[in-house]
Amino acid sequence: MAKVTKSKVASLLPNADTYIKNNMNVMLIGLHGTGKTETVRQLAADMGYKIKAYSCATLDPFTDLVGVPVPQEENGRMVLKMIRPVDIDEAEIVFFDELNRARPEVQDAVLEIINNRTINGEPLPNLKCCWAAINPPNGDYNVDELDPALMDRFDAYIEFTPRPSVAYMAQHMPKEVAQALKSWWDDHNKAKRETYISPRRLAKIGMVYMAHKTKRAVLQSLPPGGKYDSTKLFLMLDEALHPERKEVREASIGDAAAGEFDFSSAKTLAAKAPELAAFLQKNPMALETHRKVQTALGAGVSGELLIKDWDEVLDGLHEPVLEALITSFAQPKQSQMRLAFMNRMDSGAAGTTWARTRRTLYNVLNNTTKNSYSKMTPLP
Repeated sequence: MAKVTKSKVASLLPNADTYIKNNMNVMLIGLHGTGKTETVRQLAADMGYKIKAYSCATLDPFTDLVGVPVPQEENGRMVLKMIRPVDIDEAEIVFFDELNRARPEVQDAVLEIINNRTINGEPLPNLKCCWAAINPPNGDYNVDELDPALMDRFDAYIEFTPRPSVAYMAQHMPKEVAQALKSWWDDHNKAKRETYISPRRLAKIGMVYMAHKTKRAVLQSLPPGGKYDSTKLFLMLDEALHPERKEVREASIGDAAAGEFDFSSAKTLAAKAPELAAFLQKNPMALETHRKVQTALGAGVSGELLIKDWDEVLDGLHEPVLEALITSFAQPKQSQMRLAFMNRMDSGAAGTTWARTRRTLYNVLNNTTKNSYSKMTPLP
């Protein structure tokens, strides 16, 4: 597991060391995937304390805590002794993770540990304090309300705010990719979208992207059923790995076609499509115009019509701009383009033309679908 840095611990849990030094019990309350567990582990390591952590959702009150009765001979007669794990005896901090997922019997044992520093009456000689973490009982989680008497044994309750760490994610991926993920996450939250992306999920998105480097993989790494700007996410990750593509997409060399074409929609461009195609071929670095075409064709035109009516315009687009356009489409629209293109080729209409469109479409489809049905034969 990747390490949480000291500075990260301090930002997530300010004054946490003071609570521990004063033997205070603390309850952490926060959404899933925010790093509660690993932060507490790292806090204990930074302070040089031994910690025993329990996952309460699967904790058994007897075999894991109180002990099980085992017959033993003592002074010539058989007695029952409670045999339990002894590793907690060495712990200076005990951490109960997911405490509000614990069975009532577990909560009873935890109450004794926190209140009396004992288990079944046996002292825990090294225990300084107990910490716990829960997800909020707000209806979004399969958790229970904790006993008020148990909650009252904690000295402090700390709201754990989601804060993705670039330094943490950069242990698994290039720093530039981690920075792109953090920027996208900030924008996602500013838009006040209903779907929560945890810092843990954000790191997983980055790791999935680094393994596949495709838009489809990015889509598959996002929690199902949510609303996301997945196209923006993929482009930001792609540009983080390939800065030259960002330069092409963001370059502004001037609009050499200013006033000549109406870029407000594909419909307004259609009347002068042949002239536009010729302009794009003659001015490959008029990137502002190329991007305006990309925007106009990005909505309101089916995949079939893009191949049927806009073939020459597509083939005139600057290749990274064309790739960005096709990549921005959902997979069904990409499939429409593929079928229309294959039909044109089967009819002999395509011939040896459309080299750029064919190559780019092939690359995008084979990077996003990974199945033999959708693959196209590459150019020699």
